Parts: sequence; C-alpha cells; structure tokens
Amino acid sequence: MVTLKRLIDIIISVTGLALTAPLLLTAAILIKLDSKGPVFFCQERIGQGGRPFKIIKFRTMTAEAAKEKVSCEVCPGDSRLTRSGKLLRATDIDEIPQLINVLKGEMSLVGPRPTIKEQVDNYTPNQRRRLEVKPGITGWAQVNGRIHIPWEERIKLDLEYIDRQSLLFDLKILIKTIWVVLEGVTAREHCSSFGPVSQFTQSTKSTQSIEGSLQANMDSVIIYGASGHARVIIDILEKSGPYRIAGLLDDDNTLWGRQIYGYEVLGGGDMLVKLSLAGVKKGIVAVGENKIRCQLARKMVELRFDLIKAIHPSAQIARGVMIKAGSAIMAGVVINADSILGENVIINTAATIDHDNRIADGVHICPGAHLAGGVSVGRFSRIGIGAAVIQGIMIGEDVIIGANAAVIRNIPDYAVAVGVPARVIKIKK
Repeated sequence: MVTLKRLIDIIISVTGLALTAPLLLTAAILIKLDSKGPVFFCQERIGQGGRPFKIIKFRTMTAEAAKEKVSCEVCPGDSRLTRSGKLLRATDIDEIPQLINVLKGEMSLVGPRPTIKEQVDNYTPNQRRRLEVKPGITGWAQVNGRIHIPWEERIKLDLEYIDRQSLLFDLKILIKTIWVVLEGVTAREHCSSFGPVSQFTQSTKSTQSIEGSLQANMDSVIIYGASGHARVIIDILEKSGPYRIAGLLDDDNTLWGRQIYGYEVLGGGDMLVKLSLAGVKKGIVAVGENKIRCQLARKMVELRFDLIKAIHPSAQIARGVMIKAGSAIMAGVVINADSILGENVIINTAATIDHDNRIADGVHICPGAHLAGGVSVGRFSRIGIGAAVIQGIMIGEDVIIGANAAVIRNIPDYAVAVGVPARVIKIKK
C-alpha cells in the first residue's frame, strides 16, 4: 500500500502543479506587487519519524510578520495579512505549494497536519503516534472541523486515520476535502495558531476547562472585556435575562483565571473559537473605548457570534426606538420616540435621549448627559458626563464633548469641545 500511495502522491502532485501553474504564477505576481518580501513562506514543521522539514506556502502576511515565529492566531481581520494574502487564504490557494512537499516525499496528500517542534516536544506518548505516517495537506481531522474542534478531538481523529488508513479511506477524504473547500467551511480555519509551548499548553488547558465546566446552550453569552464596564454588563444581564453568562475574555493575560462576580476570565480573544465549539454563539463587548469596542465586536462577528443588546430593566424605551446589536443601555436611561441607535453604542446611567435622535455606531453617551430632540451624533463620539445638547444639533465623527458642556451649535468632526456654551478647543485630526 505504501508504494502505491507514494505513486498516487507523485502523479497527483505533478498533475496538480501542472494544471495550476497559471494560477500559481498569477498568485506569485500578486504577492510581489502587493508587498515587499519573498513569494513563499517556509516554516519548519515536524514530519514522519520526527524528522524536520520546511513546509512551503504562499506568503500571506507582511514580510516582517512572516519572519516572526507565529505566536498568535491569524484571523481574517488580522492586520498582518496583506491584501493578496486575504484572498489567497479565503480561497486556500496559499496551500497549493505544499504539493512540492508532497513531490519531495516530505508530505502526503492525506495525513495528519504537520505541527511545529514546540508542540511535538510536548506530545504525550499516544499523541506521538501522529508521527508514524507522513503529514498531509488534508486529513480526517481537516474534513471534520480542524481548528473548530478541540485539540484532543483532532488528535483522536488523526489516530483514527492511522488505524483505518487505506487507499479507499484516502479517496473518501480527498473527495470530502473538495466538498468542504467549495463550501468554505473547514478547509480554511477562521484562526490558525502555531505558538510557543506556553501558549500551546495554555490553549489545551483552556479547552479542557470549557468542555468540563460549561454547560452551554443557545442563550449562553460571552462578555469580551473584564474591566469596570464588564461588571455593569454582568449586572444588566443578570437582571434582564434571558442570557446565561458563560464567562469573560480579556486580552490582558494578568486577568486570566480571575473571578468577576463569580464568572471566570477564561483567556483572551483566541478563546472565541473554542467557546463557539462549546456552544456559545452570542456575545457583547464590555470596553469603554469606542474604537476598540467596535474592533472587538467586528472580530466576534467575523467568528460568527451574534452580538446581543444589554438593556437594563429600569431603562425607559419609547415606541419606535431602534437599538442595534452590541449596544448597552444602563439603569435609569430614557430614550424617547423614534430615536435610532447604531451598533455597539453605550447609553450610560441616567442619560436621556429625546425623540428622533440619530446615534451612530460606537458612540458613548456618558452618565447624566441629555440630548434634546433631533440631535445627530457621529460614530465614535463621546458625550461627557452631565453634558446637554439642544435640539437639532449635529455632532460630527469622533468628537469629544466635555463634562457638563452645553452644546448650542454644531460640532465638526474630530473636535474637542468644552464649556458653557461649548466651544471647540482642538481638532484631533
């Protein structure tokens, strides 16, 4: 079987490289035109018998990032990805050069995916069985979820492949690979990670923790952010229902493992995929800084989380009011008829929004601020504590209105306005 499998690998890899040559040439040109650096990304992986080899892919990140030892997730919105890289990853074209590895005998078309040395060094004796066969471009784990399933499950599927391997089984996997690539579901994971051993072991531990302790259901929600704002969101969700809080995330690793009102900070943003697999499909960002809140919300949406609204039961919401996803309405807020609030808006404690206001995405109306009727507030703006805005005023994008200011005239984009009446003291951009 081994000889025949090798012959099939050679025939298909030669044929594949020949048929895709125009596509590969086009991809190489796009990479060179798009950014400085080499066309290919080569990284040491561990192959059959523990032998190291250089895996070959098209470079999809900036040259500087590609030189680094990748130690964090590579998600669709990752700033390190080039424009051409996003396209190559979305279509899996970046993986085609691995046919060269197959032709060289370092990989096979089908087998467990190769990992980095730091991961192999921490294999258990059972996990080291993955090294009994050549690593593959695709495999049984890849067509059954890949990174969307826990590490232990991927190992189990890889070992199942080793125990069941046959030419017929390989053919089944290859056919299923074509199907999932066309569907765009599992052939390209949302985030890929090959980090140092400390992150690898932490990730494994976190997955076990989630699976062991989280009885997730369709109403489970994850809170992204573990600061003071998160405590307010927890209070709202506990009082308003119907959501069950699964835990919190924060990219500050000094907070990991802490308890906030009885809910654990499970880790950073890389935990989102694992939480989704555990059944958590809803989330909200609890970060006060407007732009960061919107960036994290976009990350959650890219990973197919549904952003929820957190509305305190004491808030008074009139007829015709529209509140979009990700927004938080605190205790004592009043929002009058036909006002529209964008995504990821914060209306803080005891603020009032009169009729027909238009509040854009990512705005923060601070505690005790008051907006009269027909006010328009541009995205990312912040209306300070106790500020008042008279009717019909237009406040631009990314504006800061100082505490207790009285706004009686329109405020341009990027302005900082303070005082009574409010006057612009600075244009930020």
